[in-house]
Amino acid sequence: MVLVHGYAEHCGRYASLIQALSEAGYECHLMDLRGHGRSGGVRGFVSHFEDYFADLDLFLARVAEVAPEPAPRILFGHSLGGLLCLAYLLLHPRPAAFDGLALSSPFLASAREVPALRAWLASVTYHLAPRLLGPSPVAARDLSHDPAVVAAYEADPLVFKTLSPRWFLEVRRVQETVLERAGALRLPTLFQIGSADPIAAPA
Repeated sequence: MVLVHGYAEHCGRYASLIQALSEAGYECHLMDLRGHGRSGGVRGFVSHFEDYFADLDLFLARVAEVAPEPAPRILFGHSLGGLLCLAYLLLHPRPAAFDGLALSSPFLASAREVPALRAWLASVTYHLAPRLLGPSPVAARDLSHDPAVVAAYEADPLVFKTLSPRWFLEVRRVQETVLERAGALRLPTLFQIGSADPIAAPA
């Protein structure tokens, strides 16, 4: 199983999930996307969403060198990682082959309406100042009802709290395209969606 983390976090936050999956017989492979965790890049910025495809391609090539064959391959993504997994399979010219897909609260749309002024400012700075960073609207309290999880997120030095207009508009572009092409998905897929998720719109 290849796991792709969510926005502003990193693969180290999935230790409990990895332990549960490992005990169930799954071999897990994770990486930090560019601009996240221990990977290089500007926090909260991506030039083009498809740059994440390149990261995943390189990582999957490495996984293929060490993973047992012919084990079934499952792609798992949470939040931003869920959007990336869907985009990778639907929009990549030559995506790697998987036997199944699992998604946890895929970020196909924001649960909160983005203020018109903020969206307009993002469009203005998209080309003029693409690396301009502002505060991320994601609050730790929105991630879990478990106080320990919230506290760990807030104390994690690898978690960042910034977001760029370029990232915002690139993600919005890909969200729209993925929803338009969703009917082309043929891979057996498990959707796990929180009905009261305040970040990724459940609908």
